[in-house]
Amino acid sequence: MHIYGLEGVGKTAIARYSAKFALNRHFFPQGVFYVSLLHKTEKHSFIETIYERLNLSIKGVFSLDDASMTKPLNKLIKRI
Repeated sequence: MHIYGLEGVGKTAIARYSAKFALNRHFFPQGVFYVSLLHKTEKHSFIETIYERLNLSIKGVFSLDDASMTKPLNKLIKRI
């Protein structure tokens, strides 16, 4: 889920409420992860942050030909 909006409008509150709602109703039996991407502006930095928070190895995820995020995101999806 992606939540966009101006500062102070409640994006974090909505994300936390949504995660709790999903957990309480067992929508995701393996759990829900909250990864703050605050101040992440580079496309590679947010992928690195997600890998780090999930304790996954980032080695081999990025290559010089990764102009788009398709390859790294597909690798992340396969890993989790």
